[in-house]
Amino acid sequence: MEYPIRYQGERLGHLVVIPRPGESALTAHDRAVLTQICGQAAPALHSARVVRDLIDARSRLVFAREEERKRLRRDLHDDLAPTFAGLGLTAAAVETFSRLGDERAAEAAARLVVGLGAATRQLRDVAYDLRPPVLDDRGLVAAIEERLSAPGSVPVFRVDAPPERLELPAAVESAALRIVQEAVTNVRRHAAASVCVVTVAVDPGMLRLGIADDGVGIPDRLAGGIGMRSMTERAGEVGGELSAGPAPGGGTLVRASLPLTGVPLPEATALAGEAT
Repeated sequence: MEYPIRYQGERLGHLVVIPRPGESALTAHDRAVLTQICGQAAPALHSARVVRDLIDARSRLVFAREEERKRLRRDLHDDLAPTFAGLGLTAAAVETFSRLGDERAAEAAARLVVGLGAATRQLRDVAYDLRPPVLDDRGLVAAIEERLSAPGSVPVFRVDAPPERLELPAAVESAALRIVQEAVTNVRRHAAASVCVVTVAVDPGMLRLGIADDGVGIPDRLAGGIGMRSMTERAGEVGGELSAGPAPGGGTLVRASLPLTGVPLPEATALAGEAT
């Protein structure tokens, strides 16, 4: 016989019991004891599952953090380090030519100026990837619009959002922007769409995102691919949820709900810092 183990209406497992040797059925006392055992086991099983989910979530966060660190180190080591080493050699050449009165000093100085400009752009790109300055300067909607701005590109992107700046926690802003970026990248690569609409709305305590296109729909390989996993993890990092499926009228619709409660707003963070 099977005795289900339930917690708050959800079945977590079952207990399989057979009668004692020589008996064909369980006694009423046996059934009462087993029911009590299942009732006591349910919270323990639920707690064990919660702990397991927390461990899995922490592992994913650690993995994502280390991947980000590896990418940042690669950008700094492989791109910026050689750039600055080259600038150092050019600056040394300028100093040598200038001391000797060599006319090549002006040419070397010009190369140094160009190299410094390129290095500055690289630094800005690295800093932008960590947290786009536009998020702090003008907010989430402006950051999304900036990332989507490409006149004449296909598909055509539209942003449906409140006209006023949204005051959101920094973590939610970053997660929302990354989700939109990943979803838009998927649209550009896979959807063959003509129009894509990004919707941003705020309900009490919740930021709602929608990315809908009129393309070919979501393929199986994309549904379980790296892009979907990345978006789901971005949402999960701030306690939110993400789903993807058919859009009304065809195409694909990605939805994300990111809670605003439990994450301090920028103003609250600043006040807390002043208090300490």
